[in-house]
Amino acid sequence: MVAALGSDTGGSIRQPAALCGLVGFKPSESRVSTRGVLPLSTTLDTVGPIARSVECCGIMDAVLSATPWRPLPRYPLHGVSLGVLQDLVLDELDRPVAAAFENALRILKDAGATVTEFSWAELQRPDWRDVFPVITHSDIHARHGRFAEENADLIEPGVLRVIMHGKTVSPQDRADAVAFRNRVSEEAHDIISRFHVVVMPTVPLVAPLVSSLSDPEQAKKIEFMIGRNNEPANFFDCCAVTVPCQATGDLPVGFLMMAKNGDDRRVLTVASAVEEVFKTRELG
Repeated sequence: MVAALGSDTGGSIRQPAALCGLVGFKPSESRVSTRGVLPLSTTLDTVGPIARSVECCGIMDAVLSATPWRPLPRYPLHGVSLGVLQDLVLDELDRPVAAAFENALRILKDAGATVTEFSWAELQRPDWRDVFPVITHSDIHARHGRFAEENADLIEPGVLRVIMHGKTVSPQDRADAVAFRNRVSEEAHDIISRFHVVVMPTVPLVAPLVSSLSDPEQAKKIEFMIGRNNEPANFFDCCAVTVPCQATGDLPVGFLMMAKNGDDRRVLTVASAVEEVFKTRELG
């Protein structure tokens, strides 16, 4: 049983897992100590496992969070409520991702899950996405700004711009951004709690060819798309699990399940049941 660990700011646990056909778990903020972790954003960083199964992720989470391990219960999907988010996360899906996600939903319906499409209109508003970099960039500059200023020639220009942008954020702007995030996160948790979990494709793209990254504008677009579907869970302080849902022989596609902060065991339990259904029923 081997798991790789990641510090998650902007979905870095779930993105590699989804693109590589593995399982990834982002725990609730503050569930796992970040002591000893080189920080990116001290506000949003979380530490969680990438592994081959949901059970492995659950065991690793118990170790990381210093809580006793209790095996995840066998949980029938009959009556489990899955909310399928319609805003933002289904835009511009790669054809293989759209097909795999639609097929996964069909299989889960056949297994007895209740699948409900819903709109979360706030995700289309620009204000939360504007606030995201105010918090993260100021955190990054606080930790890495001095090194960046002294070693600018050693840092990739795009990364350097992110770090130095944080220098322009005033303490009041950062405090206002954090207060805004706390307020809208509470509202988001009320919406999410209508379902056992909210589901979406983990990444809207399959793993891109290296050649597609040669054009800077195209590379920037791909980078944005790879991180896009993970941003709601990160910004609105949620826990989430991704499991693979592609057909045998296809490029990996992730199926993301998200719940509000504190519902870690619930999302792991539902993910375990989903994983079992995907393994026992034909995905394609």
